[in-house]
Amino acid sequence: MSRDEQRAIVEAGTILRGTVGSTVHGLHHGGQDDRDEMAIFVEPPEFALGLRLARSGRTWNRFEHYVERTQPEGARSGPGDLDLVTYSLRRWLRLAVSGNPTVLLLLYSPPATLSICTERGKMLRELAPAIVSRQAGPRFLGYLRSQKERLIGTRGQKRVNRPELIEAHGFDTKYAMHVVRLGRQGIELMTKGRLTLPMPEPERSRIMAIRKGEVAEAAVVAEVLEVEQALEAAIADSALPDEPDRDAVDAFIVDTYREAWGW
Repeated sequence: MSRDEQRAIVEAGTILRGTVGSTVHGLHHGGQDDRDEMAIFVEPPEFALGLRLARSGRTWNRFEHYVERTQPEGARSGPGDLDLVTYSLRRWLRLAVSGNPTVLLLLYSPPATLSICTERGKMLRELAPAIVSRQAGPRFLGYLRSQKERLIGTRGQKRVNRPELIEAHGFDTKYAMHVVRLGRQGIELMTKGRLTLPMPEPERSRIMAIRKGEVAEAAVVAEVLEVEQALEAAIADSALPDEPDRDAVDAFIVDTYREAWGW
């Protein structure tokens, strides 16, 4: 199956598509950001129930994932470049109920940042209370710790994806910004059961100051450690259910696929 055929299937089956990058967090800066988007689609029955596979690189797999980028794979995206990641509904929900921080953003993105939201997409967003549970807390914490270790150089090489920021500030301030942002959002999710997008004040301004290089690296690292401890406490005290409502999620999946397939 060609890329054009894959793109056509995704476009025909998309129920929800929106922004998931710095813009949706309210952390974009001076037209420097690419366009990070995510979409959810319902694949045809032959890919879900039959033997039909789709090529992904050198392998053939179920058609559950499709990526479209302005730049070639492996090349760094520039200002305005599109980075679109799409998931089949079933795969997206597997990630969402496990608490994946990035995919959860589509549940809380402001309507203005959604380029596609069908009736099923709206129903999916309304399903958020059944999807989100305390299981998301350790996922946020795990991502934060992994990124913290790279930020301070205790796990592999320090991030050098943005050499211009390293040269200007001594460290990758955009990467550091996202480490703190991830922790703050994890705390909000555990304490309030939802995410506010764009990020509310005063957290947004503080994190933007990190991105702009207005906060010294030592102070950023200290804040990361503080946020890490606060997130641990928020997970322990969270009133969210221990598990997602898998019955409600399964019912939505079955109803959505049957409707899309006319069954």
